[in-house]
This record gives sequence, C-alpha cells and structure tokens, in this order.
Amino acid sequence: MSKQIGDSQIQGRQSEDPSRSAPGQTRLSVEVRVREADSDKPAATAWQARLAMFSRKDSPARLLVLCLVMVIAGTYVGVRVNQSWIAVDDGILAQSAVRVLQGQLPHSDFVEIYTGGLSFIHATAYRIFGVNLLSLRICVFLFFLAWIAAVYYIALRFTPPITAGVIGGVKRRAM
Repeated sequence: MSKQIGDSQIQGRQSEDPSRSAPGQTRLSVEVRVREADSDKPAATAWQARLAMFSRKDSPARLLVLCLVMVIAGTYVGVRVNQSWIAVDDGILAQSAVRVLQGQLPHSDFVEIYTGGLSFIHATAYRIFGVNLLSLRICVFLFFLAWIAAVYYIALRFTPPITAGVIGGVKRRAM
C-alpha cells in the first residue's frame, strides 16, 4: 500500500501557494510505503532469529571453528601477554586506575588523557588481578579474545564457518 502525502498534510508545515513558487522550481512530495505483516504467520523477533542461527545444521561446525580460533588466538597471544609491550602509556593508565580505586573521578578530580571509562575498566582489573602492570595486560588480553569472537561472528554472517575462522585468524595476526 502506498499513499501520497502533500506538504499540507505534514504536521507543523504550512502549505505554500503553488502560484507563489518561482518558475522552474519543482515541488517536493513524500511517498510513504507501509508493508503489512501476514496475519497467518507470527512475526519473528530478533531473539528468535538469533536462536534460529544456532539451530541450523552447521551449528556444531560454527562452534567448533569458534573454539578452535579462540584456542589458537588465546595461546598465540597469551604466552606473550607480558612480553613485547611498548610501555608508553602504562604509567598514565596505571595512575588513572589507582586514582579511581581511591575514589577519584576522571576528568573531574584529575586530568585523564583517554576516556574516563578506560580508567574504570583498568581499576576493575586492578581490583580483580591485583595492582601491577600485568593486570592491565590481562585486561587487554580478555578484550582481545572478545574482539576475536566478535570478528568471527561478523564474518560468519557473510561467509561459511571455515572462512570466518580464517578471517578471525587473520585479524589475530594483525593484532
């Protein structure tokens, strides 16, 4: 179903006299198309679509490839989590996290060079893993694993599981 709506039918818009418009100007109109759902079929929600994705025949293959990519990425980066770091920002990140642990607020009580949220994330890592630089690196490592899963999921929307695993592996190598 399609319906033409003129300028006079749009709320808050005054209609202009067509004789007043300058010659050569075209009048704009809006076309609204409304698609009606079939009353026979129940509408699929986003949650049902997600459940349907995991109930496909290749679901075990998807989970197996995801687990394999996560194990490979976790092992590759995990053994080097405390090596090969360029410690440019470690001091300011650590100081910001400690100050948040002491109850101060970023951008309010002290100058923060990044977003305040990063200080809260690092303060949480300090609270869980202890106050040392390895805690910051473990935090980055955990977010890296989440990133690998997210890249795999996005690639899975466009490619088969094996190709999505390769794309996740290439992203792992780029990190």
